[in-house]
Amino acid sequence: MRKIAKLLTPCALAFLCINILCFGYNRDAEWLERAGGATSGIYVPFHYIVKSDEGLAITTVDQNGYLNPSANLAEKYIICYGNSQTNGVNVGYGNRYADRLNDFLTDYEDDIRRVYVVAKGGNSVADLIKGFKALTIEFPNSEAIVLQMYEMDSPDEMISAYEEQVLYKDEYSAECLKKTRSGNNKIIGAIKEWLPAVAYLANVQIPLLFKADENPFFQAGNIIVDLEKENSPNITYLSDDEEKKVVDKYCEVLEGLNKEYDGRIIFLYEPYVQIDKNGEMSIVYDPYYTMFDQACSLTGTTLCNVGQDFINAYCQDYTVAYGFWNTSIGTGHLNSNGHRIIAIRLYEEYLRNLK
Repeated sequence: MRKIAKLLTPCALAFLCINILCFGYNRDAEWLERAGGATSGIYVPFHYIVKSDEGLAITTVDQNGYLNPSANLAEKYIICYGNSQTNGVNVGYGNRYADRLNDFLTDYEDDIRRVYVVAKGGNSVADLIKGFKALTIEFPNSEAIVLQMYEMDSPDEMISAYEEQVLYKDEYSAECLKKTRSGNNKIIGAIKEWLPAVAYLANVQIPLLFKADENPFFQAGNIIVDLEKENSPNITYLSDDEEKKVVDKYCEVLEGLNKEYDGRIIFLYEPYVQIDKNGEMSIVYDPYYTMFDQACSLTGTTLCNVGQDFINAYCQDYTVAYGFWNTSIGTGHLNSNGHRIIAIRLYEEYLRNLK
């Protein structure tokens, strides 16, 4: 027993030191799953997140469970609806494209937000469509919604998501979910926040080790995404008739969304860009992109493709939209340059007149 005690003591001290270090390296906030709402879950309000495995950022959770600085919403506002790229947990507040847009659109002296982030890491286009109606119910005064995506889901997946749209109810609010969560969920949340070393091991290291597709520890999707793999679905060549059927299905979904919402809908397509061995940057388009583009044109829906903007920035002064000082350049999540490029494009071409 004494030998075991002697062995456990240094192990416990080592774990304690690692756990303390994780508070400044990778600490997530407690997550609340829900059956309805714009996203399938939200964070517990007023908690904080630390991310320094890609970049360095500390973000806080607002009263609604989303990642936004505390501020009152303007009478009319824009919603940035998307995934971990939209949340920008790797660059922090002020550097996200939503925050830059807010600066463009809001007078300096006003303590309001005209651009609001509603996002969950790992969200696909189908996930956004499924929660679209709930989003418009929870935030009824928005004048534009920007849906961010880095790949296209199949038309059948999008139609299924549209037909299965969920609604928003008061019971799905952060305040209600926090009060009604079970004792087990409280324990899991406490472990996640106060033992970040355990959470990081379960959320990041083990999934990466086994290349797991799903997070086993109620993680909100902040895992690094292999964008090249995600943007290369294996679909066979389609005939003209088959392509037309795909376009028609996309049109059906887009027409439905436009009927549900009076404001402007903007799909922000952030394609994967790669740099070859000769230093040339190119765009890797999703196979469904041209068909989705056609559907947007036919339905009068805005599709903002920032791929060429990334290439222009690279050609001008070798600015790269992905990668951080502590990761490989051109990989992982958007850095502050990528967010800045997106914000300028959205503002200059689509949102300037909304001010």
